[in-house]
Amino acid sequence: MSHSFGRRGAVHPFYTQTGGRRFNAAGGGGAKGPVPVWYKAVMWVAMSAARREEFLAGVHVGVLSAAVGTAGRTLAVPVWYSYQPGGLLTVLTGRRSRKAAAIRAAGRFGLCVQDDSPPYRYVNVEGPVISEDELDPAERLAMARRYLGSAGGDRYVADNPDPGRENMAFRMRPQHWLSQDQGTGQAAG
Repeated sequence: MSHSFGRRGAVHPFYTQTGGRRFNAAGGGGAKGPVPVWYKAVMWVAMSAARREEFLAGVHVGVLSAAVGTAGRTLAVPVWYSYQPGGLLTVLTGRRSRKAAAIRAAGRFGLCVQDDSPPYRYVNVEGPVISEDELDPAERLAMARRYLGSAGGDRYVADNPDPGRENMAFRMRPQHWLSQDQGTGQAAG
């Protein structure tokens, strides 16, 4: 059985995991048998506005993306961030970093966060930069504690001092949203 499913007549790896049975989403399996219950129950749906904001407010490492130059290049890098539903999304970065230069030049950025454990979910937001602020040390500590816990955050800030105040906070108002939730419910209204 071939595993090159990009060619005509090729077989997707899913079929080998199901003993070669081919299923269709309408519930029939043709001559090979019925669709398993777990396969029929899983569907991708867009999250409601409240659910996507709640998910974005959770602790996830985000992937920030910003246009770089005019040649169609994009910078995509993992970042820590903070967000409260209805508010601004904040990322922290060095004043002279590639991230900061790309965000400044584009005047906007995107951020994608995901849950890589079933049920799979993701939220992608994009919008304009509302402000670029000098970073308050208390905000830096709060971000470190968000991701590393109290003791770990304290240790991170102590081990990585910023006496020259080189870190900046970029704040973005989410303007465009894209979300998916691999769940068992109905599509959000």
